Amino acid sequence: MSQSRWQVPWESRSSDGEVTLPYDGNPAGQITYTADGRMSAQLMQVGRELPDAAEATGAEMREAILGGFFSYYGDYSLDMEAGVVTHHVEGALLPSWVGSDRPRSFTFDGPDRLILSTEPDPARGGGAIGTLVWERVSGC
Repeated sequence: MSQSRWQVPWESRSSDGEVTLPYDGNPAGQITYTADGRMSAQLMQVGRELPDAAEATGAEMREAILGGFFSYYGDYSLDMEAGVVTHHVEGALLPSWVGSDRPRSFTFDGPDRLILSTEPDPARGGGAIGTLVWERVSGC
């Protein structure tokens, strides 16, 4: 994957096949891979609104700001034979991700669609698998 930038529709599929659409089914974001082995990903819910600052608690403001956004960055490595890209997380909105490896199986659906799937996550809906279908941004 040389320098490329991708945008996303996103779904999460539980082990029993139930599909949920994070961020109310209206995500936006991008993932970037560079030729020198760096990556970054940002995802957000479109149409987020802040509560009235004069009336909201600090917790409500934090949830409104952080509950609809996620980001991380680091190096990546490819195992082309296995079809796995591993994101080696250096910085992330979630502190528990920092220093972790995040393997993603990948396939291409034509030259402009990259499909990334997470490993099953027992913390999300009984082993849910997140699938992100990234579409290449023209000119990248």
